Amino acid sequence: MMSKGRILDIKTKFEAANLRVMLPDGISDLFDVQNEVIRWLVVDESSEKGVEIEFHLFDDLGGPTTKLTDILYVVSTDRKAKLYFDKRESSEWREGLTKFVNQIKSMVVV
Repeated sequence: MMSKGRILDIKTKFEAANLRVMLPDGISDLFDVQNEVIRWLVVDESSEKGVEIEFHLFDDLGGPTTKLTDILYVVSTDRKAKLYFDKRESSEWREGLTKFVNQIKSMVVV
């Protein structure tokens, strides 16, 4: 449940920054895992410019996984912004989340 909470933290922080989360075609679930990855498109409300981000899941033994608790990090597809899934109540998580959202926003605001 904590991983789902962190995913929702990210979505909420994007929305507070006037960024909208959209899902790829054919995907209707915010938490849909395909090949150990969750994909979102983050779009600026005013410019409609977007950045794709991916949540990467890794099983302890290197096998395939769909468990949200196996998310290690979220990254922009150009690799310019990355956020590791630290403990949700830690200062590292809060600071990293703010930095990540600001980095994504700087990529989409013209």
